[in-house]
Amino acid sequence: MKTFTEFLSESAYEIRDEGRTTQVESGGIKFGCTDKNVIGWFSNKYNQAFGWTLHTLTLDEKKEFDINNKYVTYRTYSEKTDTTSIAQFDIQKGKYAFLDNEKYENGILKFERMTKYKTLIFDKKI
Repeated sequence: MKTFTEFLSESAYEIRDEGRTTQVESGGIKFGCTDKNVIGWFSNKYNQAFGWTLHTLTLDEKKEFDINNKYVTYRTYSEKTDTTSIAQFDIQKGKYAFLDNEKYENGILKFERMTKYKTLIFDKKI
């Protein structure tokens, strides 16, 4: 199994310059998405302006959602829609997939089909 650093070394991504960090809007606080657990930002071709902030998972979320060693899993927050979700990333292929909320509400843990992301930026602090 590859480490997170190994994933990044082979992948389509950027790392911000030292001292620059992703800002989290105040709306994300109600979901536990704060400046303390933010690690980056990503966008797709449909949401290039706002995108989603990326946040580390809590221990309980890791147990529940980080089930596939092939992907890296994060909590996401969208300022545009004021919503949060769980997403898996295949950083080597430049793809991501959100949790299928409809199936999850029915007790099935499944992610949507992997889709290309446009931009993926990690903060230097990772």
